Amino acid sequence: MHKNLFYIIAVVFACSTLVGCGSGSSTENDKGNYLEAKRTKLDITIDGKADDWGKTTPIVEGLLAPWNGRVKDNTKIYICHDKQNLYFLYTVDDDTPVCDDEPSEMSVVYSDRVEFFISKDAEMTDYVCAEIDPTGKALGYTAKYHRQFEYDWDFDALTSAATTTSTGYIVEAALPLKWLRDEGYLNSDNEMYIGLYRGDATEPRNISSIRWITWVEPEKLDFHIPSSLGRMKLVR
Repeated sequence: MHKNLFYIIAVVFACSTLVGCGSGSSTENDKGNYLEAKRTKLDITIDGKADDWGKTTPIVEGLLAPWNGRVKDNTKIYICHDKQNLYFLYTVDDDTPVCDDEPSEMSVVYSDRVEFFISKDAEMTDYVCAEIDPTGKALGYTAKYHRQFEYDWDFDALTSAATTTSTGYIVEAALPLKWLRDEGYLNSDNEMYIGLYRGDATEPRNISSIRWITWVEPEKLDFHIPSSLGRMKLVR
């Protein structure tokens, strides 16, 4: 199915079921949502496995489902960097992962997935999004506030992979630091604005069945607003 049709479906659903599609906070979230990603000496290969992450400590333990009983899940997120790349590892507990078989990357909108957004500023005037399902299928796009999505953009800088496990799935991803700096997503202080999320689908091809889970609790049920972001600094 053509990308634009998926886009229409996703936007119509979001605007009809999310708590509004209006503006969020225009200032940086000030709830202490701050992370430090440490430099690693590990030789990390993006293969959807966690075995080369050694004893790396999770940067986030448990994501919140603010609109489903305020329950925290068991997702663990690891983020680190070396001289070349920024690395992500998500380990997700999910007894019933849902994956859409349609080969288009836009089919990720129907699937279980992990997500991260990286913004050039606190207002989300220009940000990049990655959504990756348990098979490793990745939907990458750029966006501008509010919900101005560019799905035809190719996220060529992103490397990702995933594997299923006995308890859920694992997703790995990497982005070159040079690309992040050149594109303005990583500033001169080695800081970025970032959102970390998960979509938990419970029925095939039913967007309304998805539980939305997040690191930072936004003002309303919409990840595409500034209050869903925190800050992250790359440190030694």
